[in-house]
Amino acid sequence: FKAYPGEEVTISMSSETGPLIGSYQKDYIIWDGFIIIEGNCYHPDTGPVTFFYSNNCVIQNCEIRGSYVSTTDNHDGIRVAHSKNITIRNCIIHGIKGDSWNSSGIKFYKVKNTIVENCEIYDCVIGITDKEAGTNNIYRFNLIHDNDHLAISFYTHLGGPGSSGNKIISKYTL
Repeated sequence: FKAYPGEEVTISMSSETGPLIGSYQKDYIIWDGFIIIEGNCYHPDTGPVTFFYSNNCVIQNCEIRGSYVSTTDNHDGIRVAHSKNITIRNCIIHGIKGDSWNSSGIKFYKVKNTIVENCEIYDCVIGITDKEAGTNNIYRFNLIHDNDHLAISFYTHLGGPGSSGNKIISKYTL
């Protein structure tokens, strides 16, 4: 799915809950050039953009505009779970706010061989969270700034397997 060149295409929802775009059990899906506005569509464990049980999918050149949600449950701009070979590229993600560290611009559960590159993530509680069993994911050339807590968080959720083999690559060392 690609926005027509030169046109600004906005996807939003205000009366239902759940994801606006992404993929569920479908492979090789590409989203390119959209503005995604979360609005009032919050549903725990999803987000405005979700990829569940999907492989070889791409989201690129998109802006995800989040909102504050009064929750301590998962609240994410882009949520990827049980998937591999996902690419998140050239995206702007901001405004994902909640009442705990569970609100992230991007959140992964059991994700392998995924690339997050050339993205700007700001004004979220946490920039990127790899919450469980992330393997061989690459985070490169991202600008992650002005978030409430961490830029990138790796940890084991509920005693599951930890993250391993991940790489963070930057042009600059601060």
